[in-house]
Amino acid sequence: FDYWMLAFALPFPWQSKVTECEKSEGDERGPATYRLTYEQAFGPFFGGSVHTHIVHAHAGVSQVDDAIDFDVTSEPVVNTITWHVLSYLLRGRCENLNSSYGGTILAAM
Repeated sequence: FDYWMLAFALPFPWQSKVTECEKSEGDERGPATYRLTYEQAFGPFFGGSVHTHIVHAHAGVSQVDDAIDFDVTSEPVVNTITWHVLSYLLRGRCENLNSSYGGTILAAM
């Protein structure tokens, strides 16, 4: 994926590659689980980032679990600031999706 992100009115390029795409037969949450993982090939995280979506579908309801691992510079203060920026961006994206398709944020850590 080649795209531009916008953070606090500052645009920056980003490129990601899909590294995992699979369906499992099920788990304790329901009969089917889908997993999609993509990694940053080019972008703001010098140490890289891995973003995984896990979709649980059961009885007409879907739950998406989102996990992101990243390392900006291996410097804890910079990584903490980046976590807050990333949280802000993802909450905005989630609010847009929820207003269009319904849903809620269950937890953010």
